[in-house]
Amino acid sequence: MKHVYIKVYNSGVLQRVFYDFTFSSFTEVLHGGLGFCSVVIPEKFDDFGYGTQVANDYELRIIVNRGGEDVTVYSGRIEEIEAGVTDKESVIIHCYGYTIELANNIHEDAGKVKFNYSSQELSDILRDILDKHAASLATAKVTYTASSLLDTSTNISFKTFASTVLEALQSVIQRAPSNWYSRVDADNVFHFREISATPDH
Repeated sequence: MKHVYIKVYNSGVLQRVFYDFTFSSFTEVLHGGLGFCSVVIPEKFDDFGYGTQVANDYELRIIVNRGGEDVTVYSGRIEEIEAGVTDKESVIIHCYGYTIELANNIHEDAGKVKFNYSSQELSDILRDILDKHAASLATAKVTYTASSLLDTSTNISFKTFASTVLEALQSVIQRAPSNWYSRVDADNVFHFREISATPDH
């Protein structure tokens, strides 16, 4: 049996758990990440903890528990909280996946916004862009690991000026071999790897 529930965090600290809710489907795109999601909580707006347990900019995770193991299927930043459209007996929470932080922040290094990468391993450029993002934004969520971002054995030269982090990443990815892909998963880990020749299960 599987159970689905929501956890809300503020700076990594658990604030609230919801077991009773409904949500629309959310999107996940190749070379992207998780998109928009709305959840409906069947509680009165004045009673459910607005501004304390649940607030804008808090993190919302949708979690599936299978056989005692929690699996995060969605993680996003709360953008808006409103009372139900037809009555005040429910609360609607609107979220965006954390790829939005890549689209809303400039690729920079202590104010420097012009970069010239000369004949470098493509994946090293991706790592540098993500490292600079993490250094410039204290609340950055998107990260990578040694096993999630792999080398392509392809060197490229690349220039960027006043690009967003997402624009810089996408410009590099466009220069990758055609059988490579990227995505940001529900744990906000950036993946870049070769498409498997056989189906993954």
